[in-house]
Amino acid sequence: MLSEKATFFMLADADFIDPIRDPDTKNLLQPSESTYAVVSGKSITAVCFIGEKRSLCYSNGNEGIPINKLDPDFITEN
Repeated sequence: MLSEKATFFMLADADFIDPIRDPDTKNLLQPSESTYAVVSGKSITAVCFIGEKRSLCYSNGNEGIPINKLDPDFITEN
């Protein structure tokens, strides 16, 4: 099954998602290509969330963290 990246920018541009509020600063985040979900079929299989102060993504930012491996230990300071 083919996986595809659905970025926050793409979803916001198509009006498929409400604004995202940063959990640390409470500011609305600007839609970006850096925050995304990896979708396979009808399931989200991985995520990469870049906030103003912290991120939930593998350190290289090019690979989302698999949903089944999400752990607070992956939250890093920007």
